[in-house]
Amino acid sequence: MADRNGPSKLSRWIDHAARVIFLTEDGRPKSTVLLYSFLLALLFLVVSFGIYVLMIDVLESAFSAASPGVRNAIETIVPGVIAGLVCPLLILVIREKKKLVVNAYVWLAVMFAMMAVLAVFYCDMSAGFREWLFSYGAFMRIWGWPNVVTILTGGWVSWFLYKSRSGVRKEDAERLHGRSR
Repeated sequence: MADRNGPSKLSRWIDHAARVIFLTEDGRPKSTVLLYSFLLALLFLVVSFGIYVLMIDVLESAFSAASPGVRNAIETIVPGVIAGLVCPLLILVIREKKKLVVNAYVWLAVMFAMMAVLAVFYCDMSAGFREWLFSYGAFMRIWGWPNVVTILTGGWVSWFLYKSRSGVRKEDAERLHGRSR
């Protein structure tokens, strides 16, 4: 938000942090892999959130007779696993730089860690520890644990796909170089 004095302190800090992380002093991207994997992580975050929103009502109605603990576990695990299985499939489409997907999951883990730490300070402690714990627990239940499941599942699947795809390419290259000698 800009006021009469210019951009806010937070806005200036975000601009500075983005410049340090992504841009050189000339204003060019430091690493396209770094930038593209960050943007891919944001895309995965949107896809993960979309899957969660689409699945939550279906799962709620399908398991309405189950106990709240079972329902909560299913509502956390199922959308996270589906998002963790759908997003890494992008490796099959990308011809070059398949490690972008793996790096995107590293970015997701960093984003989640930052959100979890910021939520500690964002939740209101003035009402007491019990209310703060309830607020933080609600954050983790709604936003935290589904992302943990997505990051773990998607990270594992993307790493497996990356390794299996890059291994095939190395074997083909070794065969070609072996024949040409």
